[in-house]
Parts: sequence; structure tokens; C-alpha cells
Amino acid sequence: MAAALTTNKNENTNEEYIYSYDDGSVYMGNMTNNKKHGRGTLRTAAFVYGQLYTAESAEDNSHLVKWHEYIGNWVDDVMHGPGRHVLMRGDGTSTVIYDGVWENGTHIPNPKEEYFAD
Repeated sequence: MAAALTTNKNENTNEEYIYSYDDGSVYMGNMTNNKKHGRGTLRTAAFVYGQLYTAESAEDNSHLVKWHEYIGNWVDDVMHGPGRHVLMRGDGTSTVIYDGVWENGTHIPNPKEEYFAD
């Protein structure tokens, strides 16, 4: 269940929104008919070794805090089109997990990602 932090009287427009979900995730980006649609970022709640923390409690352990972000295109609430999945860390470092094209929520392997057996 999501709680809208911004509102729009016309649900058929593609305007920027910020949505906060019950699990601590936040979506910032375009929405149409109350669905992620267009360009946007989905950020998971921060966690330390599998535990969820509030912003205040995580601050003391910021070097251990991690969260995931998807920055890219959405179609009807599903990752679709160019996008990047990144593991972010509280110490300012990050690891790109996948950067490329998504189709119906699944990343499409790049031909350069092929692995050959020796």
C-alpha cells in the first residue's frame, strides 16, 4: 500500500510524484493513473545486515547501511526500457548491478555479457 506525498486532481496526467510505501521504499518520478509510468527512481528502505532502520537509527551505522535503487523507465508499474539497478552504501560508494534495457521487469542481457566456457 502506498501513501501519496503529493496529489494531482487529474489522474490521467504524467506528472512527477513522490510515493512512500509501507515497507519504507520511496518512488520519485512520473505516474499515470496511480502507476509508475515514465521516468522515475525507486529506492528501497535502508538496511544493515538484513535489518531495516529508520533514518535516525541508521545514521550511527551509516558506513554499514545499504539500499537498492532503480533509476529508469517504467510502463504500467513495471521496469521497462533503459534503466540502472544500483546497490548504494551509506559510505558514499555504490555498485552497478545492471545498466541496460529492461523488458516487463526483467533485464535483457547485453550480448557483451555472454560467458564462454574454457
